[in-house]
Amino acid sequence: MDWCFGWICEYAKGKSIECGKEELLGLLPTVPEDDQIVLEIINWVNFVPNYLQNGSLSSWSLQRLQDALAHATYLVGSAVTIADLAVWSSLASDSGYHKLLSDGPANPSAFQSDLCHVRRYYTHLNSMESLSKWKEALQLWRVNQPVHITDAASATQPSGMSGKTTAAEMRFEMDGKFGELPGAKIGEAVVSVPPEASGYLHIGHAKAALLNQHYRNIFEGRLILRFDDTDPSKEKEIYEESILSDLPRLGVCWDVRSHTSDHFELLLKLCEQMIRDGKA
Repeated sequence: MDWCFGWICEYAKGKSIECGKEELLGLLPTVPEDDQIVLEIINWVNFVPNYLQNGSLSSWSLQRLQDALAHATYLVGSAVTIADLAVWSSLASDSGYHKLLSDGPANPSAFQSDLCHVRRYYTHLNSMESLSKWKEALQLWRVNQPVHITDAASATQPSGMSGKTTAAEMRFEMDGKFGELPGAKIGEAVVSVPPEASGYLHIGHAKAALLNQHYRNIFEGRLILRFDDTDPSKEKEIYEESILSDLPRLGVCWDVRSHTSDHFELLLKLCEQMIRDGKA
């Protein structure tokens, strides 16, 4: 965490804002000690100089923030952290970002959305009384500085996020809400959602579906929707049709649809082989 505080202080100094760790601590309600939360905060602070402040990656960076804030008020946890201070300060000190988030994007398709969650987040932090003096200092800096944000239509994802990028290198993309997939690579990840057609879509199904949809999108992989039809006495076609209808309403899209029964013959052969090999 010391690195995070140090980075913010250096960033503020470059904006003619004098501050130290004690001043920053006064802006935050608490300092997390949980290792996982600290790691998420470090990843978000690292996200700022490497991506958010890179003009050619502005569109991509805002899309990542939009995803991260879709169901959250802050980037990490339920209160403002040094991660929020880093991201918000970068947005508030840049005329291009400030105008975009204040007025909304003229071409939402360039960002794949209207950035409603990022705009809500930006407005919320701007309104926080504890950050009012910091906000005023950033405004003074912003008015006479060049715009760094580029035309969103020309911005692409960073080269490091293509090809063989691994999960460990993409922690900041996980919005601080999802665990890692060790060894997962862009374009190679395959996830599955295995609902049982013995009832309507319930919270467990929805949670599993949304989680796997997230990983499918992040790693540009495939999602397999496999109905676990191993108990015909409880399964009904109406339940399967209902689940197929409800999943798209949640934003879940599958690439392959199958049934466990499609593989019964193969499963039988593999089970017999395990018995012969003494592994069962």
